[in-house]
Amino acid sequence: EEANVWFGLGKAQFFRGLPRESLEPYGKALEIRQATGETIEQANVLHNMAAAHLSLGDSHQAFDLYQRVLDIRRAAGDRTGLAYVLYAIGLVHWTWGEPQQALDRYHEALEAWRSLGSESGQATVLNSAGLVYASLGEHEQALSDYQQALALWRKLADRGGEGHTLNNLGMVYAAGKRMPEARECYQRALRELEPMNDPRGRAYVLNNIGDLEAALKNDTAAMRY
Repeated sequence: EEANVWFGLGKAQFFRGLPRESLEPYGKALEIRQATGETIEQANVLHNMAAAHLSLGDSHQAFDLYQRVLDIRRAAGDRTGLAYVLYAIGLVHWTWGEPQQALDRYHEALEAWRSLGSESGQATVLNSAGLVYASLGEHEQALSDYQQALALWRKLADRGGEGHTLNNLGMVYAAGKRMPEARECYQRALRELEPMNDPRGRAYVLNNIGDLEAALKNDTAAMRY
């Protein structure tokens, strides 16, 4: 049907790296969904429009759209959609430098994913919550969240998720001057990310290893990274 065509075109533009160009077809899809009163489908379009605005740096417009999605998901009892949008709202709060609001939303999302039995959803939220706790200097809570996320990624055999969480875990150990644990996490992260075609992720880990070696005054080793 026509709405699906416009929605698909918007998604195609977004995934081509053209978020601004995705907004017009999304808008047309939304008009059709509103005319037919299809609320869940409206929420799907609004969520994607919010993501496009967020990628364009318009976080306030994204937040407003996510709030509309939240209202629809709650009214419809759509727990999966609710989990996604709660997490998205948490990310916006995080970009705004509002860690407690981000954590509140993350915890709501985490409970939703647990109720649904989604291990990947839980791992994603726990990893993000760990980032917030680490930024607040609450290292023990960050370690706890990262360890929980790591166990879930391993259970799912998700090497990319495991690699990124290991890198984050290493950063917390490094901040706590636990350098041997940090180095081990970074090296394990590199092994997990190596086959994943994720050069940016590997570069981030290598940079962290260089920082660690520099902090240990291993200047020759640091220069290799």
